[in-house]
Amino acid sequence: MVITPRRTVLVIDDDPTIRDLIEALLTDEGYLVLQAEHGQQAVLLARERQPSVILLDGILPELSGHEILRMLRAGAATRHIPIVLLRSLPWSNTDDQVPEVCINKPFDLNVLLAHVNRMAAVNETLVPASLN
Repeated sequence: MVITPRRTVLVIDDDPTIRDLIEALLTDEGYLVLQAEHGQQAVLLARERQPSVILLDGILPELSGHEILRMLRAGAATRHIPIVLLRSLPWSNTDDQVPEVCINKPFDLNVLLAHVNRMAAVNETLVPASLN
């Protein structure tokens, strides 16, 4: 398993413009940003790289945001990772798998950054020693 710095964010969105915008913002703040444009790629990256925070688009072509969230919460290696859902449509909570934060699109970059900073700091204190 490859371990990256604690300040790593995985951005899952099928829109490359949004991924690049978020990457530019977070890179300027000292984060390492990983990008995924679809579900299978996202789940694999999350398992392998153990990001501090995941930013998840609610609507994706291959797997839905619900499906990705469910897969991440089911995995021992990924269940502890905080998730920010970026949504353009209302999120229907059909099961007990919910993200830590939901942000509506279009979003304020400062609000997004504040949530990422807060969750990355909390995650650093909660990550099991075996995952560090």
